[in-house]
Amino acid sequence: MIRRPPRSTPLYSSAASDVYKRQPFGRGCFTALKLVEAGVPFIEIGHDGYDSHNDNFVTHKANLGVLDPAWASLLQDLQDGGLLKDTLVVWTSEFGRTPAINGQAGRDHFGRAWTVVLAGGGIKGGQHYGASNRDGFEVADKPVTEGDYFATIYKILGMNHRAKHYLGARPIWATPEGSKPIQELLG
Repeated sequence: MIRRPPRSTPLYSSAASDVYKRQPFGRGCFTALKLVEAGVPFIEIGHDGYDSHNDNFVTHKANLGVLDPAWASLLQDLQDGGLLKDTLVVWTSEFGRTPAINGQAGRDHFGRAWTVVLAGGGIKGGQHYGASNRDGFEVADKPVTEGDYFATIYKILGMNHRAKHYLGARPIWATPEGSKPIQELLG
């Protein structure tokens, strides 16, 4: 999550506070909200346990029962407090999960197609971008490269996505050549 100016008044309601207190992830979301209020520019909240090579349905049902109310409360509190417009929330993982269920009722690592959520901070809400094919094994519409993904985030942050940094004498580009922000996502 990326946030700019600090805020002096608390954002959360007592009902949301109860949601935040139920699980460590909820407490992480509550802490993130307080850090956003205080003007902390970069915040990371982790929620692990999705590596479900077996018992996928049991695992995900339990995980999403924790994630959904805390995530929704955080976004709602940011929106209600007028902070979401200046706070980019990025929800992602390092890869997706196979669309097919394996022999142990699980889902394995899958890097060809997966979901990322961007909210606030200049992202137009209420939309989706891209789609997989019918069985979920391939990107069928509007594929996004990692360079375009990061270029979009950098644009929201006001950073040059083609900046060149150096490791000794070796140039390291912020994004690969040809990367560009995804304009359709930007408000």
